[in-house]
Amino acid sequence: MHSDTEGMTVLELLILTGLFLIFIGLFGSTIFSAFFGSDAQMTGGIVSESVRDETTVIYTEGSISGYEDICGTFDGVELYTEKPDSRKLGSILLPVKTTISSYTKNPVDVRSFTVTIYYSASSETLPYSEKNPLEKPSWTVAEKSGYIPLQDADDDYLIEPNEIFDILVYPGSSLSSGANFGVEISSGTGMSLKEKLTVPPQINSQKVVILKP
Repeated sequence: MHSDTEGMTVLELLILTGLFLIFIGLFGSTIFSAFFGSDAQMTGGIVSESVRDETTVIYTEGSISGYEDICGTFDGVELYTEKPDSRKLGSILLPVKTTISSYTKNPVDVRSFTVTIYYSASSETLPYSEKNPLEKPSWTVAEKSGYIPLQDADDDYLIEPNEIFDILVYPGSSLSSGANFGVEISSGTGMSLKEKLTVPPQINSQKVVILKP
């Protein structure tokens, strides 16, 4: 008889525990907001801003190409240089896209990106520019496209998960054949894009070269 009473007590305890967990699941966020303010509750659950931001990732979609250091049009952008040199690399084109976490769901304004060029012994952070023709040193958005059928890129500068933006990088210094350099594109949060590249010998004879397939 004693064991039956003890067994019933355990069963009741399990039932109460289950009800408590259900209550927390349904009303826990409301209680949290009441104590810590409404800003503590975010889309997708209670997640800190730093965790949300760090889930944004920039990466390339397609080949990275380069254009010889001359005045002309590259991916729809008019380029100007004071000292043209067809034997050197003048600009770099990187088609990029982003992934955005289920928490953020907000597209990133590509104009807020920080673009840095790394040479063998120095680096250079380039300003964003919409000047026409584009002059050194700077970077801009060339073409925009969508990779999902029937979903083209919008006219704005908010890069959404289904969009690809061509980032045209126009460093202050041109690069000779065989030169090693790096390009970094950062949104200020999350993982930045870092590419290590080498100028191919074809730059001596071709206007456009492939830097990375």
